[in-house]
Amino acid sequence: MLQKIYHLIQNQWLFICQYFSFTKRDRNGVKVLIILIFFSIIIRKSIEMNLFNHTRFPSTTESENLFYSLSSYPKNNYPNFLKTNNSYKSQRFNQKDSGNYRKYIPPNYMKKEFVIWLNSADTLDFQQLRGIGSAYAKRIVAYRERLGGFICKEQLMEVWGIDSILYYNLEPFLRLNNVSLHLLSLNDADIYQLKRHPYLDYYQAKEIIKHREKYGSFKNIQELRKVNLIDEGTFLRLKPYLSVEISYKNKDSTP
Repeated sequence: MLQKIYHLIQNQWLFICQYFSFTKRDRNGVKVLIILIFFSIIIRKSIEMNLFNHTRFPSTTESENLFYSLSSYPKNNYPNFLKTNNSYKSQRFNQKDSGNYRKYIPPNYMKKEFVIWLNSADTLDFQQLRGIGSAYAKRIVAYRERLGGFICKEQLMEVWGIDSILYYNLEPFLRLNNVSLHLLSLNDADIYQLKRHPYLDYYQAKEIIKHREKYGSFKNIQELRKVNLIDEGTFLRLKPYLSVEISYKNKDSTP
């Protein structure tokens, strides 16, 4: 009977090997691999059984003696080797009940009364806003100085790196205060002061200087529309920051 089973298994094995196109060397390798797997399983099971047999579990009498010995200790006064995190938790709750614990202090941007004044805040004030670090704060202050001051909160999106998503997260905490703007004099500023403004480039500033040299001083701000390269959009953006007054230094030098 066993011989028939052996021949049957051998025939099936040969059929499988022929089906997968195994060579004789491959068949021998598979046989060795199966034998190694079989012996590794046996060795592992034997090790686990030995470890289980050598593990000593307390008997029922020992567990009863331990229970009765613990009952003799007063509450919250167990031996050191039996203390767990439960005693630590009870100490925390006792401290909380007695008031000796640190209260949660929310950050400034979560307070309803927390606001930032755009035209007077410094870099440290801007860093209190969520999402604004030291780099962003320096850019905002530098852009405000070049611009002459903010006239609307949406101008904050003109700062490099501040997109619409970040702006709408900051907008509830921003306020505009009535700080006088730093005006740019059309009759007094040189080409470097003109091109430093964010709304003017070098070529537009050059055309303003040429127009002033050719036609004289600007009588009013509306004359800026006659300058080449100054379109309607640029004029409307610049208008709140422009002036035709001459500083006292240049008044003394004028003939």
